[in-house]
Formats: sequence, structure tokens, C-alpha cells
Amino acid sequence: MRRGSLAALMMTLALLSGCGSGGEAEFEALRAGVSAAAEVRLTAEVTADCGESVETYTLSCVSDADGSEVEVLAPELVAGVRARISSAGGALVYEGLELSAGDLGAGLSPVSALPALLDAVRTAHLDAAWSEGGCTAVKLTPSDELEIVLRLDENGLPARAELTERDSGRVLVTCLVTEFSMTQG
Repeated sequence: MRRGSLAALMMTLALLSGCGSGGEAEFEALRAGVSAAAEVRLTAEVTADCGESVETYTLSCVSDADGSEVEVLAPELVAGVRARISSAGGALVYEGLELSAGDLGAGLSPVSALPALLDAVRTAHLDAAWSEGGCTAVKLTPSDELEIVLRLDENGLPARAELTERDSGRVLVTCLVTEFSMTQG
């Protein structure tokens, strides 16, 4: 009896670890690709909760070893505004004028959301991975203040992300990814 129970327990553990490892393996493949890439390009519809209002932008991000450059594609009124984001900080740039980037909470702004997402893919702690609607979802913790739920499409590429303030649970930014590519170096 003991041997049968042990065999059943071992089979259950193997099945459970197999379920979790598939999502983890898919995410780790993405992480390896992004980490090894000379350049990552990402375009997304970014919706930011600014407290009393919600703002939506279409942003394009190019990220490399030196940092990231984010360009506003829409709305038309601010199209062409660029932001340079690096480990030293960030600045908005438009026709030679530089302005500091705002803070939604957890050190996040609408223009820093895509670089924060890519940095999290590269370095954040993977808290959990699961299957959702046939695709993989992962929960990442890049800092004490921020957590990210990232959903991957059927090809294992980023499709949607929610960047949440950990203390309050408030979703600060939602990113709906429309384009994603990596250039290997």
C-alpha cells in the first residue's frame, strides 16, 4: 500500500510540475531572447490611470544596452514627443526641449511603462506562471513597489501587460502590445 501511495504521489507531483514548467519555460525562452538581443522594438497602446483621469497613448519603444527611447505615435497632438529612459533617469524631448517625466506611482510614468516592462522581462523575479485561454501568463516582481502580469501570445511574445502598484493593488498602466521584435547582436 505504501509503495502504491508513493507512486501516486510521485505521478501527481510530476504532472503538477509539468503544468507549471510549461509556462515558465515559455517565459524563460522570451527572457533569454530579450536579454541576448542587441535591440528590442515594442509598440503598444498604453493606458495610464492618472488618478482623476485615464490617458491612452500609442507608444513605440526601442531598447538596447544603453537604455530605451520611447516615441509617442498617438494622440496626434503629442505625436513625435520622445523620451530617453536610462538607469540614470528619464526625460521627455520635443524639438530640442527636455521635460522631466511624471510619476503615476511606484516610480512609473506612461512613457517609462514600456522600458519598465522590458527591464522586468530581462531581470524581474518570476513569481508565478499559468495558462490562461490557451496562452501563458506570468507574474513578475521587478521591485518592492511594482508587480507586472504579462500575457504572452500563442508565439510566446508579449501581448498584454498590467503594471500594478503592489501596496494598493491599483493598476497603474495597461499595455496592449501591437508589435514586438528582437534583433540579435
